Amino acid sequence: MHIFRNLHAHAMVLVQREGQVYSRHDLRNLALLLQRLKIQTGFTLPKDLVDATFLPFLAVLLPKSPRVAAGMIHTVAANIDGNLVCFGGNTHGQCNPPADLGPVIVVGAGGYFTAVVEIDGRLVCFGCNCYGQCNVPADMGPVMTVAAGGDHT
Repeated sequence: MHIFRNLHAHAMVLVQREGQVYSRHDLRNLALLLQRLKIQTGFTLPKDLVDATFLPFLAVLLPKSPRVAAGMIHTVAANIDGNLVCFGGNTHGQCNPPADLGPVIVVGAGGYFTAVVEIDGRLVCFGCNCYGQCNVPADMGPVMTVAAGGDHT
C-alpha cells in the first residue's frame, strides 16, 4: 500500500497493491463504520488484520480529537464506549444531552454549552444558546471534530 498526498490532507489517497484507490473520505467512513460495528455488536476485526492493513493509516485518517473538554463551570467527556458524561454546573442545560444522542467520538465545551460529534459525524450542541452557538446549520453534513469558545462553536 502507498499513500500519496499533496500539501492539503484532504487530497490524500491510499493505493492498495491491487491498484484500488481509496480517498481519505472513503477510509474515514470505513473507520467510522468499524467503530459503529464494535459499539453496536461487539464485533471487532482480528488484531493481525487490523495491525497489518488498517492501523498504520488511522493516525493519518483520524485527527487527534478531544474526548474531554472543560467549559466555564462544567466538564464533558466521552468514555471508551462513546457514552457522554457531563458533570459540574448545569445552569443552562449544558449537562443535559438530548435523549436521542448516539455514541460520541469528539467533545467540546463552551462557556455554558456542550458540542459533540456523534459516530456518524452529526454535530450536536446543547445548553445556553444566547448567541445561536447551538444552532447547527441544517446543511452542515458530517463533521470530524468540533471546537467551542465562550459563546461560539
